[in-house]
Amino acid sequence: MKLTPLLTDHAVVQRHQSIPVWGWTRLPRVRLRARLGPVCAEGISGDDARFLLRLPELPAGGPHTLTVETFDGSDRAEVKDILVGEVWLASGQSNMEWSMADSNFTAEIEAAEPRQIRMIKVERRAHLAPQSTVVGTWNLATPQTLPAFSAVGTFFGQKLQDELGVPVGIIHSSWGGTIIETWISRERLLQNPDTRDWTLTYEKFANSSEGWEKREQSIFMPADPGNEGVGKGWHLPEFDDRAWNTMAVPGFWQDRGHDYSAVIWFRNRITLPVSMRGKKLALHLGAVDKTDITYVNGAEVGRTGAGFDQSVWNQPRVYTIPAEATRCGEVVIAVRAYSFINGGGMLGPVDVMRLTVAGDESGQGVPLAGDWRFAVEHNFGKIAQPPAIMGHDQCNSPYMCFENMIRPLLPVGLAGFIWYQGESNAGETEKYGRLLRDLIADWRFHFGQADLPFGVVQLTSYMLASGFQANSSWARLREAQQEARRLPRVGLAVILDAGEADDIHPKDKKTVGLRLARWALNEVYGRPEVAGGPLYRGHRVEGSRVRILFDQAGSGLALRDGTATRTLVVAGRDGVFQPACSAIEGGSLLVWHAGIQEPFAVRYAWADNPEGANLINAEGIPAGPFRTDGPAPAG
Repeated sequence: MKLTPLLTDHAVVQRHQSIPVWGWTRLPRVRLRARLGPVCAEGISGDDARFLLRLPELPAGGPHTLTVETFDGSDRAEVKDILVGEVWLASGQSNMEWSMADSNFTAEIEAAEPRQIRMIKVERRAHLAPQSTVVGTWNLATPQTLPAFSAVGTFFGQKLQDELGVPVGIIHSSWGGTIIETWISRERLLQNPDTRDWTLTYEKFANSSEGWEKREQSIFMPADPGNEGVGKGWHLPEFDDRAWNTMAVPGFWQDRGHDYSAVIWFRNRITLPVSMRGKKLALHLGAVDKTDITYVNGAEVGRTGAGFDQSVWNQPRVYTIPAEATRCGEVVIAVRAYSFINGGGMLGPVDVMRLTVAGDESGQGVPLAGDWRFAVEHNFGKIAQPPAIMGHDQCNSPYMCFENMIRPLLPVGLAGFIWYQGESNAGETEKYGRLLRDLIADWRFHFGQADLPFGVVQLTSYMLASGFQANSSWARLREAQQEARRLPRVGLAVILDAGEADDIHPKDKKTVGLRLARWALNEVYGRPEVAGGPLYRGHRVEGSRVRILFDQAGSGLALRDGTATRTLVVAGRDGVFQPACSAIEGGSLLVWHAGIQEPFAVRYAWADNPEGANLINAEGIPAGPFRTDGPAPAG
């Protein structure tokens, strides 16, 4: 007998709901019984040997043992240490996938212990064939397992467990770089005029001989011809690289005048301070786009990614340099970077790139950003990925992640969803609002509850800081995310204050998780605290001034630094925006400009990275960006 991976040892099941128990018997059409603690249920497996029993609901508690056995005793499964509590599904792209180790939460990792939350990570899969189950195992929180936990999911779940006093389990199913369309079912995509024809065209291609030939031959993306650099000694410390040119690192090599896909080697010779010699070191390279093999003094110290793996292009590399390699006082770092499509290079960011003594998290060490010597091993020319590369093994195909990583979770019982995604859709903001509402309705339908709570993380600040950008795509996508609040029991975690201008993966995932938890504690569990930051509800013109009204103003509006409201602009009928004056009056904001007698539009934090945005509520949570000249606000 085989049970779903969602029912392994240490699983958490949802309280106050019937508890689904499903799997496959050795033989078809056999009677069987399941028992969990004090409750039991009976049923029969089908012609395909699959069975589904629903146990009566239980209150929070445990641990329990789950047993499932046939009536004749010939087939049996037993799962131990089952807790009953709150189960949330965490999904999205890389910022949800970002792990505790990626975010450098060393203290939390070292202090991990099994009484904390539990998590199952759904293995990535993008198979064209229908999937009946997922791959994954429930894990307790320990110093060995916590590094792989989703950081957002960890802080969200732990806050709930601490506040509610019941077990919390997180089902983590996400994939870096994915678009929202891959997480929506085929049925729902066909109902959306923006995605219907695209979906049908994809299906013709994905199931055609041409589609399979293109995939198998990899005609669009050049395979790695082989590591010729090692044969030339490029990894060795004695290799003379003085004839190589230099390139400023971090950055894309396309931005340095090399507009092609390639395999490029980077070398840097570092003289170690006396305090680091003879010690085991940590090499923090930052991200490398896309895969790399890294050597120190001629020996390979690590590699990330292989083949046409596009998921690791922004994953920080941290490799260990053994003590014996540092005794001579000098290390030569050689990085072989292979990028077969789009951008390529050592991406940093600057503050991450450093050599440190292993285990030293003080941020000190030898900085690595600057000029590195480089040589091109293989130049593939300029490769642009055509939109037709979709199908088997391609995660951004229509409904691919839904079919592989969401539908096979059914019929698991849930308390709700948390969702962190949008960066990959920033170029199609006009469609995203409808797509996000489709996804929410779609998941609620498939999981069988029309009002399952859904927490959305709004995009944080990123890229070049600015006080105002009229056509900011990130601001428009944040607006689309806020529009999801038109649906009942949808929350928004505003995290403008948790971003990093030069890193699309800011490390402060704790703020994100705690903001989501604040919303859930208010919306789902009835706690009195304010659900989040001020969100634009509407406005009215009062002569030459505009009064902005907010939801979630809490105890009143405030300014983070006590100065004037920044990133706030107002325009008259001419559409020319000017920096605005403002005054806080309780839960509303009065806005004006001395030279504008008939104000027409107000915008706040309307930029990719709205520098200095400082409007908050008294609880200290930032206000969401808004514009009065956009769609009617949700709420």
